[in-house]
Amino acid sequence: MSFATSPKATSVTPSVRLRERARSGVAFGAWCSLPSSSIVEFACAADPDYFCIDLQHGVVDMGAAISMLQTASRFDATPVIRVANLEAAGIGRALDMGAEAVIVPGVNTRAEAAAAVAACRYAPEGVRSYGPTRAGQLFGNSVSDLEEHALCIAMIETADGLANAESICATPGLAGIYVGPADLALGLGANPVDPSEQAVTDALVHIVDLCGRNDLIAGIHAYESARANEYVEMGFRMVTCAMDTRVLAAGFAAEFGRMRELRSSNSAPGNG
Repeated sequence: MSFATSPKATSVTPSVRLRERARSGVAFGAWCSLPSSSIVEFACAADPDYFCIDLQHGVVDMGAAISMLQTASRFDATPVIRVANLEAAGIGRALDMGAEAVIVPGVNTRAEAAAAVAACRYAPEGVRSYGPTRAGQLFGNSVSDLEEHALCIAMIETADGLANAESICATPGLAGIYVGPADLALGLGANPVDPSEQAVTDALVHIVDLCGRNDLIAGIHAYESARANEYVEMGFRMVTCAMDTRVLAAGFAAEFGRMRELRSSNSAPGNG
């Protein structure tokens, strides 16, 4: 089987941006849970270092995901997909579609981390099936080129994952760790809505330390800029600071709130 190669395959491509920005400073990202190319367009116009399409908790199907990736190709943000689970076929498909990094949830052991890495690598090191339908157009068809644009980022988000964090972080081929603070807080008996209790903070500091010792990108879900800044101060270098659903909800709430305040002021006694 052969695949045509586009000129872009020889240029500097967006995966370098996530990797290099995280190594030299902090990579800030946007999170897309809604199936909308328009949202991707507006989000990427704000110049994030990466954007992530959420196939785990988002309402995005594969058809929408490919359209979102195609829209994003006009911009420099690194395209990332959070896959639904550890299934190798789903990881490989996300990469074949043109994602340059996958965030893999549910990683609780070193064996599961190794399985996630293997799903991103071709034989003999891995189990990824060769069929780079869109990735070949973007990055070239050689195994080395395709694997260069297939960052594997494992999620630590449970008490079991935290207990095994040292061995998970030592997994060969892993590019980074991405923390889900809400689920991690739940696993530690803390509040998932405001995961700022000391037990959670201690866990986050521990994960950042392990990432530093193993030359991994330390990533985390922050939702909004104030929390994101706290995580940067902790040492995280891949920080999601804007989420489509929250940005939309906050924007609508703010505008309607202002309108109601104005109307209330205008209708007050003495103003009519």
